[in-house]
Amino acid sequence: MNRDDILQLTEPVEKLYMDCTHRLCVNIARHMKNPAADEITQWQIRKLGEMNQVREESIRIIADATGSRAEIVKTSLEKALGYSLEDVDKVLQAAAEAGKIQMASGETYMVSGRVRALLEQTLANANTDLNLVNTTMLDSTIANYKRMISQTALEETRILATQHALNEAALETALGIDARHTAVTRAIENMVRDGITGFIDRAGRHWSAEGYVNMDVRTTVHNIAIEGQKARAADAGVSTFQISSHAGARPLCEPYQGKFYSWDGSSGILHDLDGNEYHYEGIGMTSYGEPAGIFGINCGHSPITFVDGFSIPRYEETEDKEENDRIYKLSQQQRALERDVRGARTAVDALEAAGEKSAAERMTKIANQKLDKYKDFCRANDRTIRYDRLEVVAGKE
Repeated sequence: MNRDDILQLTEPVEKLYMDCTHRLCVNIARHMKNPAADEITQWQIRKLGEMNQVREESIRIIADATGSRAEIVKTSLEKALGYSLEDVDKVLQAAAEAGKIQMASGETYMVSGRVRALLEQTLANANTDLNLVNTTMLDSTIANYKRMISQTALEETRILATQHALNEAALETALGIDARHTAVTRAIENMVRDGITGFIDRAGRHWSAEGYVNMDVRTTVHNIAIEGQKARAADAGVSTFQISSHAGARPLCEPYQGKFYSWDGSSGILHDLDGNEYHYEGIGMTSYGEPAGIFGINCGHSPITFVDGFSIPRYEETEDKEENDRIYKLSQQQRALERDVRGARTAVDALEAAGEKSAAERMTKIANQKLDKYKDFCRANDRTIRYDRLEVVAGKE
């Protein structure tokens, strides 16, 4: 399973949170509709009075948009285990038939108690993480709503201060209405650009909900594929493995690729099918466990279960790895362009929900320009245009 495979497995979960944040942004904007001509302080008081309503609506949106999350995450994790363990099962079965290990004939990873326990624990941890994302999204939505009210008031005050000298007193009321529409438009565009926060890391960095979910689930999928191999090999009493190798490995991974290690910390000599000897030592002697280390975040390496006296060392073809990396990079670039299109379309829907038609028309042109850029990229790189990833959810809350 390569990084592009992992990226594809995260897609359904990421889509849930893309749709959820879109609906939250549009709902916030709807509360900014029909800005009255009353004095700005009174307007702020009225809008702040809608805070509880916004909170209750946001809770319903999050619950509805992410209601199928647990089942979708489970499916992604099961597929990751399948990708990772089908080949391991073949090796173990062949080794058992050759008398090198003890293992029931025809038994697969799907009946493994270790693998089932791993799946259940990983799923529980993933849902705990995503519950935190849901809570953070709710807090971020309310904070965004309050910030929009404050930004609108400040922007209106600034506009009026700048333009007042150019207008007669009789035009002040109309000027105030125009200023508020302009201020509301800018506040909405800022809100959509900044997005809904889904996670705040230790450094205080705010992650968008879909961005964090993508990273978190991608890491989880990668981890369960590795831990699944570890668990399945343990079923057959095998702890040793070879680390895959490829060109362009990270500094904390490069020294270990192609070498042999054990999960249980043991060290010694392994033999391949032809009797050749290979030294192995415990995985703890490597960078394993560090975020940028072997099998860490975004690591392209994988363990290859190695049965003493039976397996044959494997080395990944450099050309395949380079091609995989190229495809992965294009996938990330394509997704970034898709986010740009979706972001612009979310801004269009939010502005329309707020009743800012002229601003929505202007943003529609921007969205179309981003769409053209996306299509040009796909055609130039022979990528499939993913219209499903460009769509934003419709309907009123």
